Amino acid sequence: MNEQFDAELLGRHFGFPDGGAMTRSSLVRLYTLLEGFDVTHVGLYAYLRSWRNSTDEKRLNTVWHSKAYMQAQSGLGRTSFNSKLRKLIEVGLVSELDSEVVANKKIWYVHDPLSRDQFIERYPHLVAEFFKKAEQIEQSNTEDRERRKKLAEERLAEKISELSAQNVQREG
Repeated sequence: MNEQFDAELLGRHFGFPDGGAMTRSSLVRLYTLLEGFDVTHVGLYAYLRSWRNSTDEKRLNTVWHSKAYMQAQSGLGRTSFNSKLRKLIEVGLVSELDSEVVANKKIWYVHDPLSRDQFIERYPHLVAEFFKKAEQIEQSNTEDRERRKKLAEERLAEKISELSAQNVQREG
């Protein structure tokens, strides 16, 4: 344990040594196919998920910290934080709720992401578009490998030709 800081404060603000916030592969690999959604949104989702309450039944899956607190800890500025949070709300990963305890305060309910199959069922066109892009990338890679192989074979043939010519000169 770090003796430089109070253990209670460390736990309250940064979690416990064996704590974690698991995220599904569908969030990292499929939600990023949505327009305007990228891995920085995944990062904010994981951050919010790390704070979601899992002990109090009345506030299960909610995050109650202020935006100012979360901006300070997440490293995101106000504009970036707010725009990413809006996108998480738009795609159904987070819901903004009014606090029942503090007037004029918002809390955030962090939903589980769709599973891989649920996402594919809801957004088949995005998956099909990605498969086309992936196929184009694979085709480009294949063409590049073939081009490099041909160049290497040509260089080898030139080298063999040069060495043969040198041998003829030495023997002659």
